[in-house]
Amino acid sequence: MSATIGVALSPSSADLATTSMSDLTAAVVESGFASLWTLDNPLADQAEPLVFLTSAASLAPALGVGTAAIVGPVRDPILLAKQVATLDRITGGGRVTLGLTIGRRTDEYDLIGHDFRRRGRMLEDLVQVLKQCWSGEPIQVDGAERSWKSSGPVGVPPATPGGPQVLLGGHVPAALERCVRVADGYLGSATGGPKEAIAALGRVHDLVGASPRDGSAFRCTTNVFVVVAETRDQAIEAATATFVRRHGGRKPPWDPADVVIGGPPSEVADGVVQLVDAGFAGVNLVPVLGTLEQVRALAPVVTAVSGAPTRA
Repeated sequence: MSATIGVALSPSSADLATTSMSDLTAAVVESGFASLWTLDNPLADQAEPLVFLTSAASLAPALGVGTAAIVGPVRDPILLAKQVATLDRITGGGRVTLGLTIGRRTDEYDLIGHDFRRRGRMLEDLVQVLKQCWSGEPIQVDGAERSWKSSGPVGVPPATPGGPQVLLGGHVPAALERCVRVADGYLGSATGGPKEAIAALGRVHDLVGASPRDGSAFRCTTNVFVVVAETRDQAIEAATATFVRRHGGRKPPWDPADVVIGGPPSEVADGVVQLVDAGFAGVNLVPVLGTLEQVRALAPVVTAVSGAPTRA
């Protein structure tokens, strides 16, 4: 089987000050990526995902764009529906994918006064509201947390009939069950590493197979941390230093050796092919170092994975 290879970036304010959007999108396109995704941490020094993707999509008309993923419950559902529909219209339809997650930080929820313990229910409500806003019909959602009702259509209609695909992340049973029940597909997290992503994918396939939905239309994509270096040891060393810096000098809650595919391009490509062979229709490479040099260094990986023989 074949898969689409994307790149997921989370530009900081420093990155935006030193790297132009035209240079960034040019590097993504020239490296052969089919899509550009961006990550979301509401409290971090990162670009706002939908604004960032709108700029990128306008500069690269053939590039797919996606969120990998937005922390959904901390956003207003009606406003998010309108923002995503607007992006879908700007890009002409068929190029946008909305990845959503519940997040793992309590302070994100404390900041806006939401109950962190109810974030799963809030995410499910959010997906229902998005779908109904994009349907062009009046909203009638009796959610687990609250209700939404309107006398007519709400927001702007997306270019894609029914709206862009919605992917949900997570790996615990409740998250996977929610994903199969309400979403269009599954989005694996880079922080779990390739092994966890493959294990979760197996559980998702079992759930889809036991459900009444059409499994062929259910899209499974995963993010994966990557570092291109001369050796795997050098890649893990660089990744570890970067993770520690991002966590304020503390060790990250995961072992970089478990979650990073690193080394020469050929070895990175081999690791990505394993994810494709496992059944992922899309793989988003997340450069840990987050530089244009790393994006360009991944070009041979994209070429190798695209031309690699994979099992059906």
